[in-house]
Amino acid sequence: MSAGAILIGLALVVMIVPVIAEPFRDTSRDRSRPRQKAEEEYRAALRALRELDFDLQTEKIAVEDHNQLRADLLRRAAHALQALDDAPPAIDSRDEEIEQAVRRLRRARQGLSPSGRCQSCGMEVMPDDYFCPHCGESTRVCQSCGAVYAPGDSYCACCGTLVQGVPALGQPGPGVRGMVEG
Repeated sequence: MSAGAILIGLALVVMIVPVIAEPFRDTSRDRSRPRQKAEEEYRAALRALRELDFDLQTEKIAVEDHNQLRADLLRRAAHALQALDDAPPAIDSRDEEIEQAVRRLRRARQGLSPSGRCQSCGMEVMPDDYFCPHCGESTRVCQSCGAVYAPGDSYCACCGTLVQGVPALGQPGPGVRGMVEG
């Protein structure tokens, strides 16, 4: 066999294999990226609109044909934009890691260190956090009864327990003293 025949055979294999393999291709990747697909469809519609307008300017197509094709392409672009609005935002797990690292660096600059963990999700919370930055739950929860307390409270309004992280002053807070005296 000659080298030319081998090259022609290889070229045919390279061109035919993708066509034959198309039905067996894994489409789960395409379904997992609806936002990316909608963006690609929108860009394709915009490119087609630009080409269509250029064809009208160079008088390659009639005005009537241009108007009909343009309306179809505008509908296609509108559908792509609607799909883009409906698609879930593209959030990468690396984004969350970056956000956590930024929070840690900002708090380190302020001289703050984690004061504990959120009771709902287990993420680190800082002393100045009123709510968990990850799940949004209140971080001001009484360890004794589970009631949410205000940031300035020294004692739980529900059970009177000293709130964790607040130094004991030896006397009850004004709310508890008023209840004891009255």
